[in-house]
Amino acid sequence: MFIGDTVEMDVLAHGLWTYAAFSKRKDAVKGVLFGIMPDIMPFGSFLLMSMLTNNISNWNAHIGRVPQWVIYSYNLTHSLVIFIFAFILLRLIIKKWYVPMAGWAFHIALDIPTHTGESIATPFLWPVSEYRFNGISWSEPVFMMVNYTALITVFVYIFYSASKTKKKYSEKRFFQNKSG
Repeated sequence: MFIGDTVEMDVLAHGLWTYAAFSKRKDAVKGVLFGIMPDIMPFGSFLLMSMLTNNISNWNAHIGRVPQWVIYSYNLTHSLVIFIFAFILLRLIIKKWYVPMAGWAFHIALDIPTHTGESIATPFLWPVSEYRFNGISWSEPVFMMVNYTALITVFVYIFYSASKTKKKYSEKRFFQNKSG
């Protein structure tokens, strides 16, 4: 169940934060896909269905217009209980932990303090509990400014560190080739 009357999400920020968290892994892109999946599944499928049924004019991220199946899908994709169940089930099936799937949990962890009761407070304990934390909204201008400033800072650091590592590696190879 949603609380409030508007839908808020920032898929771009979820993707960027997840990439930052997974940037040192070869499978970072898979982590990002899991990191944006909780919003893409309910709202992307709703948008696609609206386009296919030529109801795009009705597309509005207003809770009153969101079908019940979208709300149910949102609850599924934003529940740590469901994530833990799926993570353990996959572990039992493939006999190892599938780390990129942690991008899904990271998404939920980001949403818990960044959604309010005036919009969609994250149902992170669903279906065990309806408790939702009333945090700050993604759509708050100050929050957006702080969020994207932090993202820029993190990505400057990631790229600076990566270029420094590449330079060190190429210098090491250069000197190894000269002495060999």
